[in-house]
Amino acid sequence: MKRLNPTRGIPRLRPHWELPTRPMRGGNDAYNDRQVAKRAHLPAVDLLAEFERNRAATIAAVEAADEELFSRHIRSAGGVTGPLAAVFHQVAVVHVLGHARDIAGPSRTGAS
Repeated sequence: MKRLNPTRGIPRLRPHWELPTRPMRGGNDAYNDRQVAKRAHLPAVDLLAEFERNRAATIAAVEAADEELFSRHIRSAGGVTGPLAAVFHQVAVVHVLGHARDIAGPSRTGAS
């Protein structure tokens, strides 16, 4: 009988000693500019599909991680420091929410 690996294809969270220590090249704005340029030719449906795939992979990786890992003090590539749980929330929730709002455009609430 073939054994199934439930974590196959899920990116694993690397131990801190395996993480890159070099600063982000050009900062967050330069990184974002490179990512936008790399995808400029793609239609919105492809961008949303990529977002959904990456979101699902992120959720699966977090669910598979040991609970103790989230209290470990880290520094993100963008320079955010603190317990992994707090850094992850800032980078993967608050930051991504900002991008989602950019995609959605200006709010129409209260418009006349």
